[in-house]
Amino acid sequence: MSTTPAAAGYPFQQHFQLIRWIRLLRVDLVQYRNPLSVAIVAVYGTVLFALVVLAPTSGSWQPHKIFLPSIIYLGGLILVSYSFVELGDPVRRAAFLLVPASTLEKLGARLALTLVAFPLAAISLYWITSLLGAAIGHLVWDSSFDIYDPFTQEIGRLIVVYPLIHSVFFLGSVWFRKSSIFKTIISVVVVQISFSIIAVFIFRIVFYDFFQGVSFDALKELQLHIDPGTWLTSDSSARLGTVFTYLLFGPWLWVIAYFRLADTESN
Repeated sequence: MSTTPAAAGYPFQQHFQLIRWIRLLRVDLVQYRNPLSVAIVAVYGTVLFALVVLAPTSGSWQPHKIFLPSIIYLGGLILVSYSFVELGDPVRRAAFLLVPASTLEKLGARLALTLVAFPLAAISLYWITSLLGAAIGHLVWDSSFDIYDPFTQEIGRLIVVYPLIHSVFFLGSVWFRKSSIFKTIISVVVVQISFSIIAVFIFRIVFYDFFQGVSFDALKELQLHIDPGTWLTSDSSARLGTVFTYLLFGPWLWVIAYFRLADTESN
């Protein structure tokens, strides 16, 4: 009777142990400490310089809406694309795959760093940078940009959208051995075009009574014209699509990344 719980939990313990995962996380932090430190100093030093130099123009615009999304999305895109850079090097790949940790622990460590730690650190460091920029701007110019407020709807939207971008490029970092960022972008474009073509045929065949045509605006996007007033354009359909996109799309790609990494280890 006493051995039943242990036997039930043992298979999962083989795949994930908290102490082993924390050690792996610490190793990853130490391994990439120097390049991350250089990148942080370069990026936030540039932002601080810009906030101070442009302080006299503070009454006409707000750079926070440009700088922080650029750091999170562009910086995150680059960081996530190099999550498994070891797989592109024969020597480093062998060392990484032979680390005494499970596939789940390896994937979970990189997820924790790129999905959770990075955006939180980016927002916190940006708040500190804006605080320093405001103080120095007042000393030099007697004017400055406002200190960035991290508790706004804009931050909420950044945090909600970031996992979608993360999941795509995280899968690309596992799937492609070299030039993962460029190959992922090309793959996304190809998939979008393919899905658009498939969607046109599906709507044309299945929803014939509602389908009114297709138009393409080179400056905007491919658009399906659907008869208004139907369930296809209802608020419930929009909510269902939003829930599917934000709650299922990212985890689905992370699961694929897990199996791809497991396949790489088995081979």
